[in-house]
Amino acid sequence: MVQAPSTLIFQDADIVPLRLQGVENPPRSRWTTNPKSDIPAQYQLLGIATTTLVVRNQAATERFFEQMFGLSAIDHVITLNQYEHLLVQQSQIGDWLKWGPGSVDHYALGVATSTLLDALWERAAELGYQQEFRANRGYFESIYFREPSGLRIEVATNGPGFTLDESIADLGTTLSLPGEFKTRRAEITDYFARHGLLD
Repeated sequence: MVQAPSTLIFQDADIVPLRLQGVENPPRSRWTTNPKSDIPAQYQLLGIATTTLVVRNQAATERFFEQMFGLSAIDHVITLNQYEHLLVQQSQIGDWLKWGPGSVDHYALGVATSTLLDALWERAAELGYQQEFRANRGYFESIYFREPSGLRIEVATNGPGFTLDESIADLGTTLSLPGEFKTRRAEITDYFARHGLLD
């Protein structure tokens, strides 16, 4: 474990490296504290600032983000905004990859409208990038691609959002289900109850 001013660097139980970074004046429109948590507000984790993408072809992945989203890499760092960044790292094990600790199914980006989703979907086709599928999750719409190194990238609309069926004050206090799962509420509730996931 390494400690520095406003920074804590450590490994989790699966030896995945993590860094907690204190941020002055975080963007409250995106990162908010949870008033119902038993963790004091000043100690709550507010967001993910930097994600490392370990890829087969660093240059091709960086070109994907530039061509698709107009995001250029500087010293292999893609700046999304003042607080959020992607670090593109060349894999040291060549083409051989194995699912395990630290693996994620996808990385997600947000856009304001479904019109922007349409434009990105068409751009991917024009540029020859692999399109996977489109989905309407009820709380948002999304599209999925594979970038050249094989990572799945999701782009989702910011709205209507998770306050569609819960107020911001009650968010996460009840089991809310998107449309396609509403008919399976009893089955899902039973599963969660059997696994101790419901109060």
